[in-house]
Amino acid sequence: MKKLLFSLLLISHVTVNGLINSPAMLNLYKQKFDTIEGWFFIPFIDILTKLDEYQNQKKVVGNLAEIGVFHGKSFILLYLLSNPHEKVLAVDCFDQQQFNYDNSGPGCKFDSFIKNVKTFCDPNISKLEVLKVDSSKMTPKHYLDACKNGLPFRIFSIDGCHQAKETEIDIINATGSLAKGGIIIIDDYFNYSWAGVSNGTAKFLLSHPEIKPFFIGYNKVLLTQREFADEYRNEIKRHFKHLRETLFFDSTVAIYE
Repeated sequence: MKKLLFSLLLISHVTVNGLINSPAMLNLYKQKFDTIEGWFFIPFIDILTKLDEYQNQKKVVGNLAEIGVFHGKSFILLYLLSNPHEKVLAVDCFDQQQFNYDNSGPGCKFDSFIKNVKTFCDPNISKLEVLKVDSSKMTPKHYLDACKNGLPFRIFSIDGCHQAKETEIDIINATGSLAKGGIIIIDDYFNYSWAGVSNGTAKFLLSHPEIKPFFIGYNKVLLTQREFADEYRNEIKRHFKHLRETLFFDSTVAIYE
């Protein structure tokens, strides 16, 4: 009876959160974080992990995706957060550098990306889907079809071309393929070296009032549908101290200082 109860508890935990199924891989990822090429702040792991847990509690179902994966430094976290039935989509031009219009992330090597995902996530990379494309030529349908399971996206990270037009297109496509209660992560919004990101994001937010920001921190701005913005902001505030609030595009956001 005890063995049966333990088995049922184990099964329930595995289906709640992808991380429960791979705590050793998460620890390895954190330990070796600085050896992975890329640009990502390690404390953001805890932020996104808590949001992922909350999504699972609220039964927000969907795949995970990132545009601009480079060698996988932040993509690895998305993979580790994925549940057994979910896919994780990597979108990048990789060796097709003619589509790297702003020369961000030069030297991206597909083999290095695959090696890191196999090392830190899954040797069989069974959940991985890859699009080697110019993301500005994509549509929401391209991303939805790539995952082959009929699910929208519950977490969609954008770190692709840092020019205004391309950034706006990426956000439009992420929004068009987003699950109800899904989260969009914008990288480099406040990075003065890539002013196109703030330009393109601002154009999008001003013309799409149904999408609102709810968190700013670690070089990220997080967005969701209007009806979930307060909920997610309050969830972050519940777990993390040293936050203040401000108004940003007519939405109250939590800011990590």
